[in-house]
Amino acid sequence: MITLILPPDRWNDMRFPVGILSISSVLSRNGYENVVLDSKLLDGTDKNPDDLILENLRKTSSMIVGLSSYIHEQVYVAKIAKKIKELNKEIFVMVGGPQPTVAPEFYLKSGVDLVVRGEGEETIIPIIEEIKGSRDFEKINGVSFIRNGEVFSTPSAPMIKDLNILPLPAYDSSNIKHYARISSRVIRGVPLKTASIMTSRGCPFSCTYCMGKLITGKKVRFRSPELIYEEVKLLRDSFGFEAIYFLDDTLSVSKDYVKNICLIMKELGMLWGAQERVNTVSASNLRDMAKSGCVQLDFGIESGSNRVLNEIAKKNITVEQSLSSQRLVKSFGIRTFSNFMIGFPTETRKEMGDTFKLAKKIKSDEYIFAILMPIPGTPIWDMVNPDIPPDRMSEMNFFGGELVDLYNRSEVKNLERVRTKFTNSLYIRSRFRKLLFYPRFLFKLSKKNFSRLPNRIVIDLLYEINLAKGQMIYTLKNIKPLRKAVRSIKRNLYKRSY
Repeated sequence: MITLILPPDRWNDMRFPVGILSISSVLSRNGYENVVLDSKLLDGTDKNPDDLILENLRKTSSMIVGLSSYIHEQVYVAKIAKKIKELNKEIFVMVGGPQPTVAPEFYLKSGVDLVVRGEGEETIIPIIEEIKGSRDFEKINGVSFIRNGEVFSTPSAPMIKDLNILPLPAYDSSNIKHYARISSRVIRGVPLKTASIMTSRGCPFSCTYCMGKLITGKKVRFRSPELIYEEVKLLRDSFGFEAIYFLDDTLSVSKDYVKNICLIMKELGMLWGAQERVNTVSASNLRDMAKSGCVQLDFGIESGSNRVLNEIAKKNITVEQSLSSQRLVKSFGIRTFSNFMIGFPTETRKEMGDTFKLAKKIKSDEYIFAILMPIPGTPIWDMVNPDIPPDRMSEMNFFGGELVDLYNRSEVKNLERVRTKFTNSLYIRSRFRKLLFYPRFLFKLSKKNFSRLPNRIVIDLLYEINLAKGQMIYTLKNIKPLRKAVRSIKRNLYKRSY
């Protein structure tokens, strides 16, 4: 038995863990029995997730464990790997995902046996065969391990050329009841039963803060329309999903491919959303998108300064394109979700102000203002060169926190307060736009005979309450006297603990 563990930090996420489910599917196709541990372990119990994971390993006597890790999970994954080794030191523990790919040393020095770098579907079977055999991992590309007391990395494995050879993700191995619920957190702000899938891998762009291309490369590889049709139909017919969110870095990097997606979604009667770029959308594609059920497109606007966009972020877009693309999308009745970022190296107060002015101008339906968080392996990380201990890496946060000052290289101090001010100023406007959207949305649902309209409204209302609560917490945190009081309490508690 092989056990694949999704870190508990993601158990409440409403988007499928596509990477782990894809590995599970490859293992099953090659005859290896495996189980995915996720939020289904919580069913009917209030036990600690770590205890549940270890209890499951005892029951199954699993001797091979695979973990996935993002940067914010780095410390947790090292901790649970140590606990697994304490349970049975013979259990072979391997880790894959974005953060292990760029920083394998931390995991290996924490007791992990093997790090899988990059895409894992073609690597996993040779790894399993070596674990069961001579354990000569040097002949496998794309792995790192300890050799003679030192971290040793084999050459990177090539990207998977033909994605069509991969089986569909093992959706039935996940907690499908959790993911197949009505939620406003997949296509954000829209209450639907939404599944998340990936139709392509790779990104041809060179954004300095993004690590996506470090995992999937710059060359875009597409899955066939026939496979996409099969996957979407399975999710609709077998699990009751009503909508799809496409996880591709940029869906319309190929306009012909988008047309095929639109034909599939229209034929299957599904609503959908996707990630887009301001310089790849076109009127012809948007017309097809709107007719095929597209309800929202997510954009990385990032900044209102052309200097920041192109000299620092290397996005190769302009403020003018951001404005015109949003108007164009809205003219076809499609909602927009806009991501903004402050805290770029050398960014001035005026440039941050220009970002806020742009956010007001584009009148997006949903916003996120984030603080630049440098990720190891990206050009921004090298530019910022933050002095952050590896065991504190998990504390980095897009919304603030104690480590921000260690990597803030902008000309503005207290980015958390600036971010809160910008977000609060736009909050009421975006909620008002959502009220205007609702009649059209409910009409669209009634035309498709989607049921449980009252439930959707209640679920979305809870989403809005949580959103408002989050805004209030960040606002209170940034009131100066309260901030000082909280720090004083923390200092006193720290002193008493020693």
